[in-house]
Amino acid sequence: MPGMNSGATVRLFDARRRRYVPLPEPAEGPVTVRFAAREADGTHSVDRERGVVLAEFLCRVLAWKGHRVRVQDESVPGGPGHGTCPRASRGNWYCVDVWAPGGESPVSGETEPLCHVLVGPALEGVRCMFGAHREHGRATLAALAKNHLVPDLRFAMLAAGHYRHPRHFWCNDVHSGWCFDDARTTRRRFERLVRRAEPLPDLRSHAETVRALGSGEGRRRLDLLDRAISDDLHAPRALHALYAALRRGRLTGDEQAALAATARVLLPTGNESAEQPGSRG
Repeated sequence: MPGMNSGATVRLFDARRRRYVPLPEPAEGPVTVRFAAREADGTHSVDRERGVVLAEFLCRVLAWKGHRVRVQDESVPGGPGHGTCPRASRGNWYCVDVWAPGGESPVSGETEPLCHVLVGPALEGVRCMFGAHREHGRATLAALAKNHLVPDLRFAMLAAGHYRHPRHFWCNDVHSGWCFDDARTTRRRFERLVRRAEPLPDLRSHAETVRALGSGEGRRRLDLLDRAISDDLHAPRALHALYAALRRGRLTGDEQAALAATARVLLPTGNESAEQPGSRG
């Protein structure tokens, strides 16, 4: 049964067993998320960045749902379950391992994570023919940062389709930023809606937001967001629910502010490395 204050139970799709796995309730102990972090110099690929964005979003969602989150770094984009991963031979797929309380690493005696999350690649698997990309390799985060495209990229990686589906962006369009036009527009609209609701209350969890909203229209909108985000991290559906609530919902000023505070907690900011929730181990 879902926890009284944590809303719907989070379930994730385990790529090895090919079934959905419910995560433990927050009261059962900390959850460990293990993934390969982004390179400090930005030389990693856009495919890897999509995986990191999803892993960080998962950490934010779990913290918002009341979980204590521990983050473990992995040296390569494949966690402990990578050897049995059905896509392990494809280097552009990204693995995230989630460990249950008491089994956060193989050292503790657990031989397998609770769930092996597999993130589809972002780019079409073809050679890059972008004229300014002399090495004709895959686009890197450092290359996109020069054109100030990183915030749009990170928002697009959540909004443009479910994480298990490959996105098939063309490398040329990634370099130019053309494929991020819709994400850029939506991200800026989100930012304006959040600013319009300021000053925002200090609400950092689902339980705090429930108490602030009570039982009105704002609570109904929050429940739509919660169900979407708990259903295998369906970020596109969750973002749509939140955007519709802030833009078209018949909400009071306090309800607008509470949901805007939720948006500020959950959405990528462009500075995730410094703000990522959870303790590192």
